[in-house]
Amino acid sequence: MITKSNDMTILSYYLKKRKNKVKHPLYLRITNQRESRYIRLRIDLEEKHWNKKKQRVRKSHPRHEKINRYLSVKMLDSEALLLELKQMKPGSPLDTIKEVLETESLDGINGNAKSEFFEFAEELRSDFKKKKSYQRYKNYGTVINKLKHFWPKKKLYFDDIDVKFLRRFETFLMTEYENNENTVANNMKKIRRVFNVAQNENLISSDLYPFKHYKLPSCPVNKTKLSAHDIKKIEELKTKKGTRLDDSKNIFLFAYYCRGMRFRDVITLKWKNFKDGKLEYIMSKTQKLITQRLLPQSIKILDHYRGEENPQRSHFIFPFMDHRKDYSDPEYFEKQILAKNALVNKYLVEIKKKAEIDEHISFHIARHSFAQLANKKDIRLLDIKDMLGHSSVDTTMSYLESLGDDHLDNTVAGLFN
Repeated sequence: MITKSNDMTILSYYLKKRKNKVKHPLYLRITNQRESRYIRLRIDLEEKHWNKKKQRVRKSHPRHEKINRYLSVKMLDSEALLLELKQMKPGSPLDTIKEVLETESLDGINGNAKSEFFEFAEELRSDFKKKKSYQRYKNYGTVINKLKHFWPKKKLYFDDIDVKFLRRFETFLMTEYENNENTVANNMKKIRRVFNVAQNENLISSDLYPFKHYKLPSCPVNKTKLSAHDIKKIEELKTKKGTRLDDSKNIFLFAYYCRGMRFRDVITLKWKNFKDGKLEYIMSKTQKLITQRLLPQSIKILDHYRGEENPQRSHFIFPFMDHRKDYSDPEYFEKQILAKNALVNKYLVEIKKKAEIDEHISFHIARHSFAQLANKKDIRLLDIKDMLGHSSVDTTMSYLESLGDDHLDNTVAGLFN
């Protein structure tokens, strides 16, 4: 009477032996991939009356015919429910199967409730790749790998992820990966994003959404930025032309004077982006067309690389990317961007030491420093938003808040002058 479904879910009866007991309870056992769930039947038998191999009560039991008839009907009903469940929701996990067979009903079971999280997350991730959003593709892959490290099973279903799960995963990230609260929050936001898309596509019901009750961890961030004095020290630092140290200094300063350009945008600039004292390029993060008149400081850096002869319009301005190489493969291109960013950051650490700057320096600090300078100069918020290329004023406000409030020192001092 042992039966198997198409997905290798096995139904059988199991007599659970109890110590110092004459009779033992009989269970309906559900097994899949070496995992089992048990449903207690209202039948107790002595061991001598149970035929394990035939899954039948022996004739020695006075009520063997009635019990065996019940077991046959029970098995047939269970098989029918299991088949219907599999048609409604393929890949149902054991807990759902147990619930259906125990209640003998499919009521309340959402056909999509047991959708597999990893599979859907990978589909979402592949969409990022198709849209050439390679950084998001990489970041989501990192979170999926962390989840797979945390979760002991091959499959993770949406309804496995509840508030308790998220709390445990939060602790796991902090202990196993030594992630800080904000890094944990960024990981959780990606999980939340997968839930949001799944819910919007009616893959899961709103009842399965755990983020209604789970609060993302957070810790106030005070982003590092350099003062105008620190920027001056970098400018005055003597570096040898043609060295990576010199190139790293120049590309950092150029980004600073060009409204805090992001690394990806500045390293891929070509001479065709520069004309009549203006710089024009597509901001990679927002796809916005940016046009700005260059400051004398920026033009001086361009002249440093222009030389006596006019360079080819198709050549890169900064000598980190090689115009002779083929960057048409987007994955290769992405890897090159990340590698060059790491290289520049390495030399910026050396520049920090040589210039005797206390603050930590990485390329993105140029953007923080520009934003802080604009804020100190009481530039209109809308203008700062446009200069940074933000999509909304709220984004700019949050960004400026993360830079700290030391720009208020001058304002307070002015109150008493």
